[in-house]
Amino acid sequence: AFQIMNSWGNEWGKEGIGWILYKDFKRFVREAYGLNPMPKQGAGIAQNLEINIGLVDAKTKQYIPLQTSGGNTFKTINPIAKKTGFKIEFKNNTECYVYVIGKETDGSSYVLFPYPSKADANKTMFSPYCGITGYRLFPRGKKLEADEIGNQDFFAIITSKEPLDVFKLNTTINQNRASGFENAINVAIKRQSANGIQFNNSNDGTIGFKTSNGDKNAVGCVIAIDKN
Repeated sequence: AFQIMNSWGNEWGKEGIGWILYKDFKRFVREAYGLNPMPKQGAGIAQNLEINIGLVDAKTKQYIPLQTSGGNTFKTINPIAKKTGFKIEFKNNTECYVYVIGKETDGSSYVLFPYPSKADANKTMFSPYCGITGYRLFPRGKKLEADEIGNQDFFAIITSKEPLDVFKLNTTINQNRASGFENAINVAIKRQSANGIQFNNSNDGTIGFKTSNGDKNAVGCVIAIDKN
């Protein structure tokens, strides 16, 4: 349940405090607002970008363990079953933007997140923006899925301190797909790429990286999912 405080005084509820079940909150509340710290200014702004990424099984809520496969590529430690649904857990140390590019079986790429390209009356436009610090589990209300074609799926997660035109980025990736998915990703973000990136694995099977201080701000990593 959510603990709530009313705005009229302590004669309501218990000294002005009450509880509302999640399901009731979802049913009755039409608008809700969160308060976040103001962005840091000047020397207080985090110059480096430190990110942790995990794949979370949509059914078991457990991490699907990942390991490094060289460079900025990672892969699942063990194959997962085809049709397994999963979400991406993303933790950040400063405000940034996150994009996900998928690879088709013919080698072409497409934008997985954010989506759709344009909001309409029947769809919600999801934002690539991640707040000052914290984590998100996405896609919200949906899940990614290991399809039934082949034995591997590939997608790239691109993180940037500045917003990117992800659809233009995807066009560049497609233009360079003959060089391989990882190389095409690296070519597409080359002008924005950060230097001195340290990729790492955590004991819980998540992956992460930390950039050194600098003007460049984009980092791409490729994840290969083995499946059977």
